Amino acid sequence: MILSIPDVLGAAELQQLESALAAVQFVDGKATASGSAARVKNNRQAVGNAPGLRGLQKGVVDALLKNEAFSQFALPLRIMPPLFNRYEPGMAYGDHIDRPVMQGNVPVRTDLAMTLFLSEPGSYDGGELVVGSDFGPQRVKLRRGSLVLYPASTIHRVEPVTRGVRLAAVSWIQSMVREHEQRQVLAELGQLKQWADSMAQDSPQGLQLQKVRGLLLRWWADV
Repeated sequence: MILSIPDVLGAAELQQLESALAAVQFVDGKATASGSAARVKNNRQAVGNAPGLRGLQKGVVDALLKNEAFSQFALPLRIMPPLFNRYEPGMAYGDHIDRPVMQGNVPVRTDLAMTLFLSEPGSYDGGELVVGSDFGPQRVKLRRGSLVLYPASTIHRVEPVTRGVRLAAVSWIQSMVREHEQRQVLAELGQLKQWADSMAQDSPQGLQLQKVRGLLLRWWADV
């Protein structure tokens, strides 16, 4: 399942992030790729030790954790500090699969991958994220401040940019629930609970859905 979430960052947050990134140095993105991925990666990436970068990364993670749709679908246990990347005309990232475990202060199993779009779609041509699925390749190009979540085990790519600049933040999430199908069931039960509450707050049906979702989460959570 591929999930798009609109407006994870507001206008003020986006403006602050954009201004801060304008002062950050971007270098060849191959530095954080390995194996076959390094051979097909052609973008630029914010220098990992750039002044103020950790604050920007924390701001994005905080926004993710505040977003109900993200938390309900991803059930995050660990989130990698986001990487900020930049695609200029002629740059692309060919078909690849993300590493199953990302190394850091604490290793993160990459259950989900995330792309947070930081450029308006009309400001650049190309640059679509193309994610493989059971229904064929899904092309994603969202408005500024919106994100897409998808299983990190899927083959995906970024199409060549032919005009303008595509700026984005990418990250990987280790979920409390390892299996994608189980996370999907829990997310759908959460949506049903919201619907039941919209009909009648704290209805018996809503409480029952909450109970069932809680039981399943207790069985499936890997914490």
